[in-house]
This record gives sequence, structure tokens and C-alpha cells, in this order.
Amino acid sequence: MTRGASTAGCVVVALGLMVLSSAARAGEPTSETGGTSATAPAPEAAGGAPEGAPAEPTKDSARHFSNETAYTLPRGRFEMGLFKPLRFAVTDAMELYTHPIVNVVMPHLGLKVGIAELKRWAFATEHTLSWPTQLLRTMQGRGYLKGLLLLNGLLPPDAHVPQMLATNHYIMASSRFHSTHTFTARLGLNLGIAFGESTMPTVDYPIAYTRMAAYHDGISFTAGVDVRGKIYDILWYRAELDVWGLVRYEGQWALEHVLMATLRTSELFSLELGYKVVVGEYPFGHDAHIYPVFDLNWAWY
Repeated sequence: MTRGASTAGCVVVALGLMVLSSAARAGEPTSETGGTSATAPAPEAAGGAPEGAPAEPTKDSARHFSNETAYTLPRGRFEMGLFKPLRFAVTDAMELYTHPIVNVVMPHLGLKVGIAELKRWAFATEHTLSWPTQLLRTMQGRGYLKGLLLLNGLLPPDAHVPQMLATNHYIMASSRFHSTHTFTARLGLNLGIAFGESTMPTVDYPIAYTRMAAYHDGISFTAGVDVRGKIYDILWYRAELDVWGLVRYEGQWALEHVLMATLRTSELFSLELGYKVVVGEYPFGHDAHIYPVFDLNWAWY
């Protein structure tokens, strides 16, 4: 794509952030004169909440569907999406997660640990360990899953792919504001360990390019912010902005932006629909892409 495509991608990112800002302001309490108010009238002052008024959000509401934030699931809760991993809260401060389908081509296991809660902020770390060798060999049309046509041909069949391990480590801080909105900042370190010489070329496709950088150079970094919250009734939003630093890679950086509208019909089901923009530097130059994204998420105890 041309420089114009990159400009269009940046415009879409800017528009997404403007929508996000408007959505966040929609959650602010307002006074009768139209200005913002630091406090809202307490229901107790009038003898309790009016009949039929929606229930106040509980502390657990920020912990439901809380992937990519510093909040952990309530103890005993399971969550899973079509594209999100299966997560299980071992305790109120520790989760284990993995994606059963992805495990077929890339066995992996993740751990999320809540480390502290200070006033309005929660802090957590997240760690994953994966074995990507079978996935990479499937991309060559080799191995016991060589029939997966969607992956065949992404890597040349004569490239040598050694045994590999990959680890990802994140530290996250989240804070709630305006009762039903959450802001999260995160920093990540991605490491790749190859047991032997590799002649594997880069996979020059958006999303895959950044996530496979550590397989070649051993290390990459990522930083991001996430804002999500309730707009009205069952309608929620989620917006993310992530920047990738590819230390010794041919392409030095990439930016990913996601904006999703979420229908949370209950605390046990949600439907997400939105877009993802990827802008980055590749071996062949700068490029930009935009994709529709969706997911279905379930939870149970």
C-alpha cells in the first residue's frame, strides 16, 4: 500500500480515539446546569434508590471480561471467547489461561497475578510460555498439521526451523473512573529462544510480523493503553492503542489500534464488534491495514 494508505490508517486511529473520548465523557455525572459534578446525590439521602433504577456497579463488575487489564477474575470464574483464551481464576488474585484450539498448533500456558491494590489502582503481572515450533513448521507445509491450508506457504519449505520457546511478560496498572470506566497502561517484554541455527525468513504480514519478531532477534517490546466502560444499559465500549518496538528487526516499529462496541447482555455473555488498524514499518516499507473484528465471550462458574 502507499503513503496514502498509511495516512488513512492514522486518520482512522485518530477518529477512534475521538469516539473513545466522547464515550468516556458520556459516563460523567452531570449537574442540572449541564456542567460536570464531582459528586452525585447519594440514594440513601432520599431513603434509598428509586424503584426500577439500575443497580450500582459492584467491585466485581470491573473484573468481569477483564482480559488485558490489571484486574483478575473472581475466584472460580471461567471465561472464554472465540478468539480469546480460556481463563480460570484459581484465586481472587491468580488466573491461568490457554486457548484449546491454538494449543493444537502452539502449546502454551499463561499466568496472571494481581500483585497490589493501592487506592484507585490495581497492579498485575502476566506471563506466558509457548512452544511455537509446530506452528512455524505448519506454515512450511510440514508436520502433522500440514493440511491447514490457511497457514501453508507462509514460510518456504526448505527453511530450517529449530526447536523454539517463547515467553511474554507484562506489567499492568488499571484504575476505575466514573464508576463504570477503566483505564489500563501496560508494558511488555517478549523473548524468543532458538535451540539451534535458524534460516527462517520473516513473515511479512500485519499482526504476525510483530508477534514473531522475538523468534528471529530474541527480543521485542510493547507498550499500550486500554480504556473501556459502559455507555448505556447493555452497551459498552473498549479502545486500545499498542506500540511495538522491534529492536534489531528490519522493521523497527508498529502501531495497532482497536475500537470495539460491546453488547454485554449479562455478566456471563458479551458480543464485541469493531475494527483493528495496523500501521507499521516492514522490510518493504511503510504500510497500513484495517480489519473488521468481532468476538463472542462466555463466562461460567
